[in-house]
Formats: sequence, structure tokens, C-alpha cells
Amino acid sequence: MNFKEEIEKLPYIFKDPIKFDTVKYDKDNNLLCYLYLKNKTFINGHLIKSNLVDVDISETIIL
Repeated sequence: MNFKEEIEKLPYIFKDPIKFDTVKYDKDNNLLCYLYLKNKTFINGHLIKSNLVDVDISETIIL
């Protein structure tokens, strides 16, 4: 299977394609979003645990 076919399957795999917080882009214009599978698996969490992404804490609000 090629990359284009995999991308075309995404709407059927994800519950909602993308969920956004109040800020949609960071200062470097990176898209900030949350991804969930239809079975409610939080994809972002798996990416973080697998060290495939870094967590940006520059905009973190501490109450």
C-alpha cells in the first residue's frame, strides 16, 4: 500500500479528523491538535510515550 492510499483511509480510522484547542498554531506555525481513533485511543499520548514527538510547554498555564 502506498502513502496516498494510507492518507485516504484516515477519515475512516479517526473518530473526528482533528480536534483543536484554543490555540491552533504555535509560534513556529506548527499545527496543534488532538487525534483520537474511533475506539477512543488518544494518538497524541502514544506519540509522546514512543518519543516520536516533543511536548511544547512554552504556552503552559499554571494555575
